[in-house]
Amino acid sequence: MIQVNVIEVRAAIARLGVQICLGVPAGLLAVVLILHKNFHFLSQPLIAAGDAQVVGYAFIAVALADVFAAYILKRRIINAAALQTRYSFHPASFARQLAAAYAPIFALCAMPAIYGMICFFLTNDLDTYVLISVVCPAGFLFLKPKEEEIERLAAEIFAPTDDSDIHL
Repeated sequence: MIQVNVIEVRAAIARLGVQICLGVPAGLLAVVLILHKNFHFLSQPLIAAGDAQVVGYAFIAVALADVFAAYILKRRIINAAALQTRYSFHPASFARQLAAAYAPIFALCAMPAIYGMICFFLTNDLDTYVLISVVCPAGFLFLKPKEEEIERLAAEIFAPTDDSDIHL
């Protein structure tokens, strides 16, 4: 049986997840604050105060639904059968290829930061924007793989096949 360095795999996936799920919200927050400070017309909300709360709740619900969609996507594409159709795994490149498979999942988890930015420009409510953006790292923490998942996946991918031509 081929041994895979689980720590290396988790590190590669965590590095990608932090870059996407923390970097995108932090970058968008910086852009929002710079635009808000320099363009005074953005300091006026586009929606009335009573409607702003409803809009904020709607964006929070959409952000949570987005993380749920990322969970469903993870269940569909992070399994041995689905991964073997897209990649030809080798133990040396397993960490990189599995991290690449997690990229769309983490990108979907980073989408609430964009929803929060839209909500902020509509309502001018920074607290709701930050609350929506916190869904991104929470989704990363929820969806990152555990050691057991990586070990099970590696065992399924690198398991010897029964239809080999060599029979002893």
